[in-house]
Amino acid sequence: MTATPTALRTIRVELSANPYPVVIGAGALGQLGEQILAQGIKAGTKVLVVTNPVVQEHYGTVALNSLRDAGFDADTLVLEAGEDQKTPASVALIHDAAFARSSRCRRPCWRKSTRPSVARPASTTPAART
Repeated sequence: MTATPTALRTIRVELSANPYPVVIGAGALGQLGEQILAQGIKAGTKVLVVTNPVVQEHYGTVALNSLRDAGFDADTLVLEAGEDQKTPASVALIHDAAFARSSRCRRPCWRKSTRPSVARPASTTPAART
């Protein structure tokens, strides 16, 4: 079931460095790819969507399809949710996934899948917990 597109509202987050727009409206996520194209990002650009399992379950397919339909080379990295997950290990996972998708990776080190798995920093895997 897809929401019928309605008028979208854009709010600009004015930061001293790197201001950015936030687009709000029913069906906005389905227009994600078009919105990014409108910001001047070219089709064919590699995009890594970083999310958590709950958001992925509800919105991941719509976001990924919108990006791909707009011509982006998009994939997803799912990390556990929570402030306690925002660690150097999680940043390393994101870095590694982004690097693996970049053209600098000379071997097939990133496998596309239709069903993303949850990546966990080594310190949060069940075997590492005490």
